[in-house]
Amino acid sequence: MVTNQQAYVLEVINANLLFSVRESFDGPRIDESTISDDQFYLGARLNFGSKFYFNVVRGGASLIAHINSATPVLTTIHAIIANQVNRN
Repeated sequence: MVTNQQAYVLEVINANLLFSVRESFDGPRIDESTISDDQFYLGARLNFGSKFYFNVVRGGASLIAHINSATPVLTTIHAIIANQVNRN
């Protein structure tokens, strides 16, 4: 977009996938003890206080969330055709 001799770039961001819990939680922090620096396996644990955490792996085809006493909320612009919940 160009107006009054100035150019602007406008970008719309669609959130592909948002995962959270209904209850309040701490901001994310990386658990340094779980970082793997192997060139083929780059991963770490991302903690959100005591409510939930993810084990994040570069290039991983799936994401496993560990939730403790919280209500999960999943928001996406895509259709969800299957899910699996394990209560261990």
